[in-house]
Order: sequence, then C-alpha cells, then structure tokens
Amino acid sequence: MAPTMNGLLSPFASPLHDGSYLHAIECVAHGARVALAADAIERIVEYEVSPLPLAGPWVAGFAAHDAFVIVSVRLQSGTRTNARRQVKAALLTTNTTEFQGSSRRTRWAVEVDEVLTLVRVKPSQLDPRSEPEGDAPPWLGPAITTDGRAVQWLDVAYMLRTFGAGAGA
Repeated sequence: MAPTMNGLLSPFASPLHDGSYLHAIECVAHGARVALAADAIERIVEYEVSPLPLAGPWVAGFAAHDAFVIVSVRLQSGTRTNARRQVKAALLTTNTTEFQGSSRRTRWAVEVDEVLTLVRVKPSQLDPRSEPEGDAPPWLGPAITTDGRAVQWLDVAYMLRTFGAGAGA
C-alpha cells in the first residue's frame, strides 16, 4: 500500500514505514544538508522573489516565472528582508494528488543554496502532532543516506498540507 498523508495518496512524500530508501536530491539550504524526494521536483529554477512581510514564518515571498506565480518557501524562519532578491529553488511538480484543487498557475518552490547530488535516504517518520525543535519547520526531520550520512528530510506532502496547498485545503 502506498504511503498516505491525511488520507491522500502521496507518491513521493510521507516516509515509508517498511524501512525502504527513497530516491532524493540532496541540497544545501541555509547551511544544512536537506534531501527532497527526487520525483517531487520538476526542475531547479532561478528567479527574483518579492518579499511578503506579513506571510507565515517560512513563506519568503512570491515570484513571477514563466506563465505562473511561485510561492517561495525558505527553510529558515525569522530571516525577513524587504528587498527583492535572486534565489535558486527546487520547483515542485504538480503531477501529484497534493495539488488537486490548487491553481495550476500557482506553484511552490523550496529555496536552496546549492544542489549537490542524487542520493537514497531513509527518512524518520514525522509526527504531525509533535512540536518541532527550535524554529525548524514541522515538515523537516532526520534521515540517513545509504552511505551513513545524516541529512534533513523535507516531507513535501506534509509541507503542502501545512500551507493548505493540497487537496481538500
């Protein structure tokens, strides 16, 4: 049976409970090594983000890119700027059940400093009822690579549900 998130089929996101390793792209974001499911990422893009000073703690702002608007997500809260800035980000794919009901003209992207490599990771199970440590987002948790390195796992389905971007939101 495929993993689910709040009853939604999640083809790439919620950690598997059978101990399986997932294919991921390892990036650096704000000095931390972070892994995102490879099939959750459409491509890496660069754009100029316009800040939203009153947005939630991890929403950095909006950007116009190609024929759509990007909601730009940062993995570090409390680092607001009033200036536009150029960013690199992992543009998330819309070919998932998490985007049903969302506008196809609005896209989500996770800001990254550097894209490192393809890896296989085993993420820990994230508990939506638990409080995250420090100012870390609740959808970021520990994972281990096949070569034994510790990285942070970004659960894309959990993140989208947190922001209300998914089906039924």
